[in-house]
Amino acid sequence: MVKPCVLIVSDVKNLRISMASILEYAGYRVESTALNNATALLHDKQFHLLFLDLRTPYHEGMKFLSFVRYRYASMNIVVISSIDNLNFRAKVLRNGAKDYLLKPVDPGEIIQACNALLTMPFQ
Repeated sequence: MVKPCVLIVSDVKNLRISMASILEYAGYRVESTALNNATALLHDKQFHLLFLDLRTPYHEGMKFLSFVRYRYASMNIVVISSIDNLNFRAKVLRNGAKDYLLKPVDPGEIIQACNALLTMPFQ
């Protein structure tokens, strides 16, 4: 069985590195990139889950969320943000995210989100 592949998109290098380490340790295949390279990476490879950091320039991150939802409709998306606002969270979920994690994110929350959204076998 092929392991699910996760894409982490954040303009914060340290966040990408730490999340990739957590997910690789949990057994996932992981790629990470800044927002400006994300579209090309999505075009070149198949991903089962996207973690999108909305600290990335906010409007660009929301545009990217809409783009992924439209172009890759079956991809699961988890948004990570430091914005602790119920209306914002609802907006993100209405725009296609399956989950919303508030920074700072606990490693267990990251793994739990992956496990919850990636329960089907991948081939």
